[in-house]
Amino acid sequence: MGKIKTIYVTDKAQEVFSKLEDMRPKNISFSEMLSITAKEFITKHDPNNMRLEDFESDNEVVPNFYSDITVWRELIMKSDTGRLREIQERLVQLENLVRQREEVLLR
Repeated sequence: MGKIKTIYVTDKAQEVFSKLEDMRPKNISFSEMLSITAKEFITKHDPNNMRLEDFESDNEVVPNFYSDITVWRELIMKSDTGRLREIQERLVQLENLVRQREEVLLR
């Protein structure tokens, strides 16, 4: 048996809930639909869940530049010496470009 939860619904939340109500399959209760959407949110935003979209490259598997930092951490911690050197070289190149741009902007 389930539990009863009571929530305060703001006007903004009411708009979202109304859209969800319109879209939800009628064989699924509203509370079950909230559960499904919450699970999808958790799955999508959990830093332990690596997604294919986190990796973009034609010749190497590397995280997307703006991927969650945990994705980068995992890559670095699993890298061998050669791969770590490649990452360090790219990091130095990026730092140099940022420094050059800062010098132009701060003149």
